[in-house]
Amino acid sequence: MRATLEPPDRSARPLARGISFQLSTRYSPCSFRSIFRAETAPVEAVMTKLRVLVVDDSLTIRATLEEILQRGDRCRVVGSAATIEEARALILSQDPDVITLDLALPGMDGLSFLDERKAPHLAPSIVISSSTPPGTPASREAMARGAAACFDKGRLVAEGPRLVRELQLAALTHLRQRVAKLERDLKLSGQSC
Repeated sequence: MRATLEPPDRSARPLARGISFQLSTRYSPCSFRSIFRAETAPVEAVMTKLRVLVVDDSLTIRATLEEILQRGDRCRVVGSAATIEEARALILSQDPDVITLDLALPGMDGLSFLDERKAPHLAPSIVISSSTPPGTPASREAMARGAAACFDKGRLVAEGPRLVRELQLAALTHLRQRVAKLERDLKLSGQSC
């Protein structure tokens, strides 16, 4: 089995700064280990613009989040949703790398949404809610249900840079887990690196 790098096209997604590729039908994740071995490298050195979906029922919070996330060159907001139904449609059409999620939403709440997004291949979610300051029962519950991190809405502007780092870290961790799963699957099928 050989990994083949194909020239980037419009459907290729960048996975590391300056590297865009599509995997052909015959691939070995082992060939791509060097891309994901940046265990000690700063997140900023590894990630390209992160594709973020913002889910919050408050127009003001959505606008604030979009401004914070798009200040630098690290994030690009690919969609903004006021409800879980809108978020589902945007997830299918925009394929975000990571999701910011309020817990108090009309219709389905954020915790139930976290429950339905526990599959390892789905983009990670970071909860941003007025009920999730660190150490509160709501933040512990959100983390137990699969949130990558929790932020207090009241400190959103002050913690903007940390939020961007957490979004990048969540996306990078998710990507590494997917590569590790591919490697395990290859080993189970009798193929080796």
